[in-house]
Amino acid sequence: MSRTRGPRDRAITAVLFDMDNTFWDLVEAKLAGCRAVTDWLGLGDGEELFGYFCRPVLDFEHPGHLRAFLEDHGVRDPAVHEEGYERYRAALLDALEVYPGVVETLRGVRALGLRLGVVTDAYNRDAWDRLATANIHDLFDCVVAFETTRERKPAPEPFRFALASLGVRPDEAVYVGDSLVRDIEPAQRLGLFTVHAAYGDRNAGPQPDVTPDVRIRGMGELLGVLRDCSRGTGSLPEF
Repeated sequence: MSRTRGPRDRAITAVLFDMDNTFWDLVEAKLAGCRAVTDWLGLGDGEELFGYFCRPVLDFEHPGHLRAFLEDHGVRDPAVHEEGYERYRAALLDALEVYPGVVETLRGVRALGLRLGVVTDAYNRDAWDRLATANIHDLFDCVVAFETTRERKPAPEPFRFALASLGVRPDEAVYVGDSLVRDIEPAQRLGLFTVHAAYGDRNAGPQPDVTPDVRIRGMGELLGVLRDCSRGTGSLPEF
């Protein structure tokens, strides 16, 4: 853990989390899903299909990427598109590996009496399926997916919706995420205490000039962060 700014004495009542690349490596799971489709059809390869998902013309989760890949390879049957997408999703979930310390830490945070929420750009179905696959779906008081606000991070609306759902002010909440652009900068602008999940940061391209309150090298460090940023308030039990 590296503390980039001094701890703030604040009464913490809730912790909000990004999901993909904070709880698990979505890139590797997505590659596995792509390979399942290309192996099934014998067309191209998984890395080529993954490249379609990285195009800026649609969001990273959109099924239209797979449809475009198949059409570019001469496959235009909607039934094949549908089956290909379901095979992709099933293989992605099968390959989903939770980072070390995530489950134990989430249960530890819950045991402290704090409210937990997820703020993700994933579609609602994907968000709940991934949380259920990791067996952590029962730990959260709210899950804000794309359909919840029809806005994607770094827009402030998903964060505001989560705070309102939990009934907490920004200064009562901690936000944990891997992306400086989509997680740390917008959460910090709203006044949340920010924790950069540096272990999962696979974001390329220009990065904003933003300094998170804390950087962690693994989810297991989060309980110590909560203790430090609540120091002096008596808001958390000793652990």
